[in-house]
Amino acid sequence: MKNASNFFNILQGSWKLDRTITSFNKLIGTASGIANAIKINDSTLFYKEELEVIINNVKTKSHKQYLYNLEDGKLYKKFDDNTLFYQLIFKKYLAKGVHLCGKDLYKATYKFYNDTNFSLEYDIKGPRKDDVIKTEFLR
Repeated sequence: MKNASNFFNILQGSWKLDRTITSFNKLIGTASGIANAIKINDSTLFYKEELEVIINNVKTKSHKQYLYNLEDGKLYKKFDDNTLFYQLIFKKYLAKGVHLCGKDLYKATYKFYNDTNFSLEYDIKGPRKDDVIKTEFLR
């Protein structure tokens, strides 16, 4: 993956997800399910994931939605209300983004293996957080 436009095009379609959630170096949960990225127009993808989540041995369902906007060769991940989550900065086979939510800092790292497999890891640090959420995407 070399640039924002390439990832924007590859992200489109359906993905199988497997996620692990750790807090203070302890595995507290897992999730699995599907995600779909649907092209709304030439510069916007609507991303939605539907997961079965197990946290502390409690099973539940989760749904998340985001927008990916390609603007002037740059890719932005936004919340579904169109507010900015972060801009992805691409370098070879990685893309990174940073988001400050109150006192919690979210660092996103995308690792691209090929056109059918990538991972997304959030390293979250804050006054009461030391979490890592890692998701593997596979077609």
